[in-house]
Amino acid sequence: MNKSTTSANKRREVNKEELRRYLSENNKIRQIVDNIEKLEDVTIELDNVAVSRINSAITHRLSLLKKYLPDEKSIEIKNAEGESFKSDSKWTVEFINADIKDK
Repeated sequence: MNKSTTSANKRREVNKEELRRYLSENNKIRQIVDNIEKLEDVTIELDNVAVSRINSAITHRLSLLKKYLPDEKSIEIKNAEGESFKSDSKWTVEFINADIKDK
């Protein structure tokens, strides 16, 4: 891996951490949840325009989050240089110290 790719990966990680901090400090996730709860609350009267605007805001915020903070469902393994580990082989992963409840 060349030096520019390594520095690009480091910048990406820093940007992710800064975005996570920004989202946390400004309660952006809470805004999404509040809007969803507002849509679910049957005691609040909302006209079609309001519902559409709230739904659009939720959709756009979630799409931005997915773009900059992708799902962490998979684990990316990196080597010592920070490159992604690539293999065409099948691997078996055994979790040591795993709680029996997690199975």
